[in-house]
Amino acid sequence: MTVIQEQEAVMESEFAQLKDKYQATKHPNSSVSSPLYLILKNLEADQPLSKSQIDWLEAHEPTETINIVRELEEKRHFTELKTKYKASQYEDSSPSSHLYKVLKKLESEHPLGEQDINFLKKRQLTDIITIAQEQYAATLKSKIELGDKLEESEVDWLKNNGRENIIAIAQAKHFATLKSKYNVSDYKDTSPSSPLYAILNKLKKAERLEPKDVAWLQENKIYEWLSLLSGKIALAYHKIEANFYEQEYQRTGNKWNLPNASSHWRKADKPRQALKLTENLDFDKIKENKLKSALLTTRGGPAFLTKGVIANSRNLTRQGFKPISSPPVAQNSVLRLQASE
Repeated sequence: MTVIQEQEAVMESEFAQLKDKYQATKHPNSSVSSPLYLILKNLEADQPLSKSQIDWLEAHEPTETINIVRELEEKRHFTELKTKYKASQYEDSSPSSHLYKVLKKLESEHPLGEQDINFLKKRQLTDIITIAQEQYAATLKSKIELGDKLEESEVDWLKNNGRENIIAIAQAKHFATLKSKYNVSDYKDTSPSSPLYAILNKLKKAERLEPKDVAWLQENKIYEWLSLLSGKIALAYHKIEANFYEQEYQRTGNKWNLPNASSHWRKADKPRQALKLTENLDFDKIKENKLKSALLTTRGGPAFLTKGVIANSRNLTRQGFKPISSPPVAQNSVLRLQASE
């Protein structure tokens, strides 16, 4: 027997032993040129397998072998994580250990739950808790800097862990985004404590403003000649109010909500929406003269004339009802209609 043949015989014997150890005896090829030989040698030397090697195993070997390989890979990964997160003193190296689950959670940048923290405290692994908190805080800060909005649960975590400084960064970033959205970036106050921040948050959520909010917007200016209750802020405010009065009308049937809704739709630059509110009303059944006059203003006022359609106002004018505080353009149009009769 030549030296080469002797070496091959040794390797084939080693291959057979490895197949037996890793439950791969069903593999028919006993030649050391088989990919399985190098795979099993890597396992024996505690070397990680490549993706292509794992794919080959899954395609050619029985479940028993795959399970052994996966367990060894998980043990190796667990050991690496224990080193990384300063938990090498923890003796249990089984992938079924709860510590492995905790460390994998850290690796995926998820926060630790109360159960995980209690587990670590009981085992005096407090260094992991510190690392976890610093790591998650850094993750959230990075998320803010990228312009992403924090989830409510993430804000709660920051509050519960004394990270108010990161919350302040998030709020300042959010405030700047809202100011840009409502075209008031030139407003100098950048502090989230500004009343404008709370107001813009309400508008973004389509929540009604309180009277004090409206007064504040009227009193404070973005420029010397322009109050904050203008532009996109005014449009959003009037749209919310218009929807509110429409819903109140639907809820109560009180027609006095219609002039209010119509007025706000006009100020929200939605004249057609303002007209639509009263297009199906039977005015003959409305007995209250003031309400009829208010509705006439709605039908014959700016909303109606904006679209150049004033035919319906003719019918109401014939009934002898005059618009309340109707702008000159509306009154003149009605007079022209009367003169043309």
